[in-house]
Amino acid sequence: MGRTYSTFVIALAIAASVIGIDSKAPGHLVHADPDRAIVVQAEEAIDAQVIWQAISTYRSGGLDLPDMEIQIHDNAEACGGARGRYATREGRDLLLICARHANPRVEIRWRLDTMLHELAHAHMSVTFLESDVNSFIDANELSTWLNRKAHWHERGAEVAAESLVWGLTGHEPDVRIEASCDQLLDNYLLITDTQPVAKAFENCR
Repeated sequence: MGRTYSTFVIALAIAASVIGIDSKAPGHLVHADPDRAIVVQAEEAIDAQVIWQAISTYRSGGLDLPDMEIQIHDNAEACGGARGRYATREGRDLLLICARHANPRVEIRWRLDTMLHELAHAHMSVTFLESDVNSFIDANELSTWLNRKAHWHERGAEVAAESLVWGLTGHEPDVRIEASCDQLLDNYLLITDTQPVAKAFENCR
């Protein structure tokens, strides 16, 4: 665990140096692009590095992301009690990451997985048509896309987000998502029309 954690921190530090983040200076606004299409608000440099790592994963996979502001919060209040939330407020696209993990040894990976999941919602907000939503719901035998009264694992939007992260990274989906390797593959193909990364199949159920 210690070696994996250290390797991941080193990878993030390298990514930070590439995109010009000062990892020694907490408390800053970070802009992802020259045209400031994505703006990150983070007091801790490591949080900004995790965000850019997640954004880089989507861009490396050729997946579009909308213009948005990303904010890091230290409590779940801003996210309505959730780990993260993607929403449109007052004409702005906002991605919020809230609260911290009780175990600091898994904090960075936990934040990265949360960030990747919320970016999946952001990606689908600019690529998924109503027909795509209906196709996904039917293919997964679900009854809703984002009805918050339904259980988390019964919402198509959450199953789609976990399927997308699985195909991009090989990370095992949330344990609440009961999906076989074939289902995850079909979902990823439906969402992206591309093949997942090779290591995705290592964690198939």
